[in-house]
Amino acid sequence: MKTSEFLKKYQPIPYQIFFNALKNDTFSHAYLLSGPKGSSLGNIAKFIAKSLVCTTSIFACENCDLCSRVDNNNYPSLIIMDAKKGIKIQELKDKISNFYVGTTEKNSKNIYIILNIEYLKTDCINMILKFLEEPPVNTYALFTTENELGVLPTILSRCEIIRFNSIKKEYFLDLAKADSLPLKEVSLLSNIYNDYEEIKNAKNNPAFLLSEEFIEIFITNIQNIDKLIFLVEKDILNRLTNESLYFIYDSLIILFKESLKILYHDKTTLVDYDKTLVKIKENIKNLDQKTKFLMEEENLISKNINIQLLFLHTLRHLF
Repeated sequence: MKTSEFLKKYQPIPYQIFFNALKNDTFSHAYLLSGPKGSSLGNIAKFIAKSLVCTTSIFACENCDLCSRVDNNNYPSLIIMDAKKGIKIQELKDKISNFYVGTTEKNSKNIYIILNIEYLKTDCINMILKFLEEPPVNTYALFTTENELGVLPTILSRCEIIRFNSIKKEYFLDLAKADSLPLKEVSLLSNIYNDYEEIKNAKNNPAFLLSEEFIEIFITNIQNIDKLIFLVEKDILNRLTNESLYFIYDSLIILFKESLKILYHDKTTLVDYDKTLVKIKENIKNLDQKTKFLMEEENLISKNINIQLLFLHTLRHLF
């Protein structure tokens, strides 16, 4: 499904806002795309940037030379940076300052996208604020966040905020049934991603498969922390990456939250996880506090610390 069709069908308000802005040439100089985790905001931001430069249709036609150049990262007036991966002040300064000296592109629009802006460091934020206050001609900013509360009010006040809604989990399960995909994995991934294409791609991602392997070890040895740690050190730790650790934390957080539902006699949205949730409910004390702890630990992944030590620290403090 094309991005424009997806937005029109499942995110009608953002679709209409951007459609009107592009059609009427009233595009704001800065937008903040805010949505739940896994909303593919980065892909949407790139699509909107592509729509800004495409001269064939209101939304990006996806076929012209300009659209292809954006897709292939061959459009020099588009900058994409991810604050979650770390952005250095000099890097930001060097890239954005080029917008003040013009461009070789005829009738070009300068666009910079900063993903996960809630992770942007103070010195970079101060520079962005100056840039937002005095933007160069034909320069547009697109920011994304999965945690709007973590974005500084000074940034929020200078942007038009576009909020994306969660898509019902039942929709993803219906699509999975039609595609004969395993409902168990899809039900879990639908709590991580707000996009069916992302769910399908993640299902076979080695990082996700490693997280599934860990969850099996975790549940099997939930009553024996020493054996759990031993097996993690033996079979998981040397293959651990930032991406797989995010999947592990996300999966644990989802399972803990759903176990809380079972604890309070509520209905879970997960498929074929009943025994898993009961085991967690019976063996993990203070589930609400442990869920919060997991979320805090997950935030440390982006702090450039040793992820193996972080993971072991997390496991030892879960019981």
